[in-house]
Amino acid sequence: MAKGGRAERRELLLETFGELDGGPANVTVHNISETGLLIETAEGLAVGEGFRINLPEAGAVEAEVVWVSGTLHGCRFAEPVERAVLSAAQLRSIVAPTASSASDHPDAPLTPEGTTLGQRIAYARHARHMSLSQVAAALDVSRPTVWAWEHDRARPAGPRMTALVDLLKIEPEALARVGGKEGAFGDLTRLVDKSRQEIAIAGGFKPERVRILIEL
Repeated sequence: MAKGGRAERRELLLETFGELDGGPANVTVHNISETGLLIETAEGLAVGEGFRINLPEAGAVEAEVVWVSGTLHGCRFAEPVERAVLSAAQLRSIVAPTASSASDHPDAPLTPEGTTLGQRIAYARHARHMSLSQVAAALDVSRPTVWAWEHDRARPAGPRMTALVDLLKIEPEALARVGGKEGAFGDLTRLVDKSRQEIAIAGGFKPERVRILIEL
């Protein structure tokens, strides 16, 4: 708790899923504390309405809407969350692009910021003012797939990576590097692509139907 008994709020930009009005919905968390959070969602939540939101290190957490202003909703947790959850949320936060990062030169190649591949993909998407659904539709994948890419739960395959670079107009080298280095993941990408081709040949189907998930 901060001085005076008020919970310390941490500013961030975290995209996650919530269970709202009986179904899943995309939610953006703008700030969070041990007792509550500020979310943005297009769902029509009313004051007093309860919902569940997925948070890193905590899973589904119960919360209640206490005020509404357009698409912004101030919410209170049913039970305070641990500080470790706040730290994990900040680590998963998207590096927010500056207002002029892509608007001044919309056709210029973008070099996204972020220490992980997922953070750089999320940065580029926000800089191009595209939603998860728009990227998913353009690449013919599901919205949860794009979400998994941005949260480093999965990695775009070779053709998907190429399409993503073209769609968001990203410098290819910017997505190749990981933590400032390109080597290990460059080798891993080539190995995964080769394995996908071999599995497709053995199974008699197209390589695009082969999905390889690597947990790090």
